[in-house]
Amino acid sequence: MSVQVALAEGAAQAVAGVGLDYSTRHPLPSLPSFFAFGDSFSAGIGANCGWIKDEFDEGGSCLKCDGGYPYQIIEVANTSSSDSEDMEVFHLGCTGASMNDIVNTGWNNRTSQLELMKMKAGQAGWGTLSVGGNDVGFANIVANCIMFGRPSCDADLNFTENLISDARLIGEFTTTYLKILGTARQHDFRLIVTNYAQFFNAEIVVCDNWYIFYGRYLTREFRARINKMVADLNLVIQIAVSIVQLQLVFGSSQKGIYFEDWNSLFSGHRFCEEPPLGWVDAWFFTINGEDILPNKTLISSWKDPPEGELPVNLTLLASSCDAESTDDLTAQMLCNWALNLEEGRELDGNLSTVVYPWWITKTLHPKSVAHFELAKAIYEKWLNGDYF
Repeated sequence: MSVQVALAEGAAQAVAGVGLDYSTRHPLPSLPSFFAFGDSFSAGIGANCGWIKDEFDEGGSCLKCDGGYPYQIIEVANTSSSDSEDMEVFHLGCTGASMNDIVNTGWNNRTSQLELMKMKAGQAGWGTLSVGGNDVGFANIVANCIMFGRPSCDADLNFTENLISDARLIGEFTTTYLKILGTARQHDFRLIVTNYAQFFNAEIVVCDNWYIFYGRYLTREFRARINKMVADLNLVIQIAVSIVQLQLVFGSSQKGIYFEDWNSLFSGHRFCEEPPLGWVDAWFFTINGEDILPNKTLISSWKDPPEGELPVNLTLLASSCDAESTDDLTAQMLCNWALNLEEGRELDGNLSTVVYPWWITKTLHPKSVAHFELAKAIYEKWLNGDYF
């Protein structure tokens, strides 16, 4: 990735060299309503969840939750300034979304997020975006390596590494960013692009003998490899943002795009941190893990399923399921869970054999406290004029 590092540094220098003075403090900007684009990291699946339904997702299939950072930006703003009480988020994001879901017809024939944006195009002055993980197959790695040590794990790791290193990926990101900016009607629209958080501290030796659920042992080598994939994807995202910044500057556009480093906020709060080594304090969900609210209190996050989601009896499922017969990752993982139980591989915590699918879907997604920290960082930077 050394060429990409040089490109990122060069792009940043070029942007700085065309007359943009980032040291200048602008008058305190207003906080107009905004769009939230992206995938499950934007939706906030599992984070203090009320399973939000709205005009963009009337059936609730996107699994948007109150604790997601777009909603928490409003909470932070409203508790910090009386001027922000009318701010609204038009949350277009959806669990499972890829870049194609944003710019074209979405997964399962869902309306693209850009088409949804046009419904409110004149009512929002900026946007947030978290996308890219599904484009490079991170869900397969979570499913087949970290949660279940399946034979396909090595192939999945190689596949994702190849996708991230493919030069075409930067072009896909830049195209997505430019289409969002081009669809926005406001002449000074701002897009804030977030990256992804690394799951692990890769240095702790004792964690070599630990594993999550039925997954691979978390050796330092394995953790470092997963972390590098996330870091490399984050670098691609950052480079793409820099490229679009250049295009906006040289095109004399008043619109803007900014890179927000969510990963850095997780320092000290990943799996395998020391102390403690338990999972409860990590800012990522496990299947039977509790949520952590912004005030650091713990709440049970797995009792209330999304409306219409039925429980699955794992004992019955084991006799009828085939993980290879479906492309649905949640269904695959439920089947693997059932088959592991049937083979006598019990789990600590005495989890019930009757479970809800969303318990699996939310695993390794950020908890409420992580969304709050990102929301606070975005709000403070907005007030400081960093996005202007």
